[in-house]
Amino acid sequence: PDIKIITVSNGMKRKILEDYKDYDEKRLVPIRNGTDFTAEYRNSNLKKELGICNKKILLCAGTIGARKNQIQLLRVFQQDACLREKVYVIFCGKMAVRSTYNITDEIEKLNLTDCMLYAGVLQNEEMKRYYSIADALIMPSYAEGLSISALEAIAYGLPVIMYADSECADDLNDPKVVCLAGSHSDASMAEAIHEWYKKQWDSEYIKNYAKRFTMEKMAENYLEFYKKTISEG
Repeated sequence: PDIKIITVSNGMKRKILEDYKDYDEKRLVPIRNGTDFTAEYRNSNLKKELGICNKKILLCAGTIGARKNQIQLLRVFQQDACLREKVYVIFCGKMAVRSTYNITDEIEKLNLTDCMLYAGVLQNEEMKRYYSIADALIMPSYAEGLSISALEAIAYGLPVIMYADSECADDLNDPKVVCLAGSHSDASMAEAIHEWYKKQWDSEYIKNYAKRFTMEKMAENYLEFYKKTISEG
C-alpha cells in the first residue's frame, strides 16, 4: 500500500484503479511514453512488390497473439466484402510464444490472401518502408499501455484505429488523430474501419500532435518525479 507506481499512460492508471478501488490515487503517477523515433520516408516500390494496387493500407504492428487480438481483424474482413475490396492489412511482429494459431495459416484458411499479409518481424529501417506506404495503424489489442507503435505511426502522420476503452485512448484522445471502436465487437471494429476510410485525415496535424510524445519530454518527467520523491524522503 505504500509503494508509488509509475504508469506509462493515464489509461493504465485508470485501469489499475478499476481493479484496486481502494488504492491511494496519489501514489499512481502517469508518465506518458515517449519515443526518439524519427519519421523518415522511404520511397520504394514496396506497394507494387506486394501487389496492393490502389487499396488503402492498414498496418497492424506488434506481437502476434491473444492480447493483441489480431485474429479479430481476420473475422471482420471475412464478413465484409467491401473492406476486402478497398483495404489491405499488413501484420508485422513476432509470434507470441504461446500463440494458439499461425496467422499466415489463418489468412489462407479464410481466403484473405488478397487483402492481408503477415510480413514477419521487421527491423527499424524495414518498418520505415512500411510506415511510408501505410494509411493508418490499427490496434485491436485488449490491453495496450501507450503503444510505441502508435507513437511511431502518428510521427508519420498516420491516424490510429483502436478501442474506445484502450489505455491509449486516454492520452491519444483527439478525433483528428484517432478513430475509436465503441465496443469490442466485430461489428463495432468494422464500423470504425469504415469511418476511418471515409474520413479525410490531416497528416500534418497528426505529425504536430506527435510532438507531445518525445523521448526528451518523457525523460524530463521521470527526472522531475524522482527529484520530488527524493526530496520528500
